[in-house]
Amino acid sequence: MKVSLADSDSERRQGLSGRDFLAEDEGLLFVFEEPGRHGFWMKGMKFPLDFIWIKADTVVELTEAVEITRMDIRPQQPVNRVLEVNSGFAARNKIKIGDKVSYEPVSN
Repeated sequence: MKVSLADSDSERRQGLSGRDFLAEDEGLLFVFEEPGRHGFWMKGMKFPLDFIWIKADTVVELTEAVEITRMDIRPQQPVNRVLEVNSGFAARNKIKIGDKVSYEPVSN
């Protein structure tokens, strides 16, 4: 899976807003310095998403099939990473709470 990082305030504000689509093997990983119940909204989105809430290296919550009209999406507990993927991705890939997450940076 190819995952882009949103680890600055401006990248996190922009997120996937304005994009026409997201490939099935793509996602956007939001990285926060401190764990929190970080809020998200679907402003400017053109397609629904799944939110995979991650604390350290573990999936702690899933919010699936988030429609483009939602404006306040938050986890139930503090997290320091959030992976946004196409709606249905979590189910298709059998992602569940407790799964471990790892990644390796790719240099261009």
